[in-house]
Amino acid sequence: GLDKPVLRAHLAADSTVARSLAGARLVAFAGIARPDKFFRSLRELGAEVVATRAFPDHHDFTSRDIDDLHGLATTHDARLITTEKDVARGVKVDCLPVTLEFDDTDIIDSMLAGVMMAR
Repeated sequence: GLDKPVLRAHLAADSTVARSLAGARLVAFAGIARPDKFFRSLRELGAEVVATRAFPDHHDFTSRDIDDLHGLATTHDARLITTEKDVARGVKVDCLPVTLEFDDTDIIDSMLAGVMMAR
C-alpha cells in the first residue's frame, strides 16, 4: 500500500461569534449538504435553536425565502442565522464563520519541512 500520512481536520467555529451565541434564541437555516450538522453545532455552542429550515444544497435564495425566514424569526423573537456559504450567496443575516483546523499539525510541519528541503 501507499505509505502516506492521513491528515485529519475539523471545522472550528469562530470563538468570538461562538461566545455571542451562547444563550441566544436563533432561527437557523442552511442550504448545504448536511444542514443538521450546522444546527447541531449551534446547539453545542449553547444557543437555543427555536426553529430550523433546511434548503437544498446550493439553494438560490429568493427574496420571498428571506422574507419568510425573517417572519419566522420575528414570530419566535429570535435572531436569524445561517452558514458563511449561504451569506456569501447574498443573504443578509448573522452567520457562524468556521475555519479548518488540522488535528495533528506536526504531520503538516514535517511535510512542509520535507518540501522546503527538496528545493
